[in-house]
Amino acid sequence: MAESSTPQIRNNMDKKEAKIAALRASLVGTWRLTGWKKASSNSNGESDVFGSNPTGYLNYDQDGRILVLALHGDRPSPSQSPPSEEEKIKLFDSMLAYAGTYTVQEDRVLHKLDASWNDIWTNTVQTRLISLKKNRLTYTTPVMINPVDGKPCIFKVMFVRA
Repeated sequence: MAESSTPQIRNNMDKKEAKIAALRASLVGTWRLTGWKKASSNSNGESDVFGSNPTGYLNYDQDGRILVLALHGDRPSPSQSPPSEEEKIKLFDSMLAYAGTYTVQEDRVLHKLDASWNDIWTNTVQTRLISLKKNRLTYTTPVMINPVDGKPCIFKVMFVRA
């Protein structure tokens, strides 16, 4: 009986691999950030992490590399160059950036970071549950520790194809 089920198992594996390959191909390219929401893990309310009009990009390359840059929509401009120490802190707190590699699974993408604006994320794997509809990509994170305030939360990040 096990022998007769082997082709069915192989067929299911082939379908799964084809689905993952199609999803990976759909992700390749540049995406423009349209919103980044944060919900406390113990509350129903959401807040805009980077304001109501954030700026940023996400790029998935065919070679398996990822680049992410997110900036607050009302990011402060320094009064001089170089910025003051206080201005540097405000600039740091109004952005997120990382680079690394990615792996696509059936309903998620794993980002393995080898560089990050906040070095505590370097050499970590960040899980992003994904929803892809036409030219819109939405990430939802599992409950995670917010790298800015250290509290547990869930992020929902929206992009459109650039």
